[in-house]
Amino acid sequence: MQSKVVRLYNRSAAPCSILVQGNQLTIGSYCEMPVVDEVAEAFVAKYPQAVEVVNENSIAPVQVIEKPKTVWVANVTGDPRYPAKVPARLFKDKHWTREMVDNPVLKPMPLSATEMPDWSEYMSASGLMSKRTGTKRWLLNPFRRMEMQPAKAAWFLNHMPKVEVVGSPIHILAARVCRAPTDFEPDHTWEYDDLIAYMHYIDTLAALPQTETKIRAASKRTKLTDEQVEEKIADEKRKLLTRLYYYVVDPKVAIPSRKEFAEYLHGQRGTEVQASEIEKLADELTAEA
Repeated sequence: MQSKVVRLYNRSAAPCSILVQGNQLTIGSYCEMPVVDEVAEAFVAKYPQAVEVVNENSIAPVQVIEKPKTVWVANVTGDPRYPAKVPARLFKDKHWTREMVDNPVLKPMPLSATEMPDWSEYMSASGLMSKRTGTKRWLLNPFRRMEMQPAKAAWFLNHMPKVEVVGSPIHILAARVCRAPTDFEPDHTWEYDDLIAYMHYIDTLAALPQTETKIRAASKRTKLTDEQVEEKIADEKRKLLTRLYYYVVDPKVAIPSRKEFAEYLHGQRGTEVQASEIEKLADELTAEA
């Protein structure tokens, strides 16, 4: 049966991508793209809320969404994508003014909120009385997620810092409802170059750091010791893991499964890695920047 070409539309603010025979295919935010119907089905299956086939006569099916029993909340302070300064409305010299101020959630910091218990009734010698006994303190450290009941999560988030950017609908958050942990996420056990590849998979526009090969080549010119080279690679790896955390916890970002990422690496590097494709991509992005 011959494949037919259809047009897809990405109605979300984030790019959507899938793997086709090991190659990444991406639809930009609010963009249309012609694809064959098999590829269209794969896009719609992966992004049912974001990608749709352009067809004026189609009617979207009614979806019944069950409320989750628990949700996950992430500490997102310190996101390097946050601006260092934000416009704020301040009352100074007896009038309101707008000024650029330091972003209060630019640095990673622990978040906490104290929950007061409900009033409980008890009988005393004076009659029926009410009292509160005990408190509960919720603590969410930087780069951590916490599972909570939806009502508790809403209460916790309502007590967290939220920077309102004056003149914009954007709010810079200290905490947010996030993706639940999965069985395949980047961590310190990964190879450094695999972390670079993962970053490029989830954000094709992200600036990529130097690969391990380039770091070692540069170290020979600067005459760094082996110990200094290993420290530099470890430091770059820590920085990259920090950046990746904010992508992984964001439910709007599509992250690959173990199989998809393995297929992506195979498509990018081939069975034998002579010259890393990721390294070439890093050079291209650095040149554009």
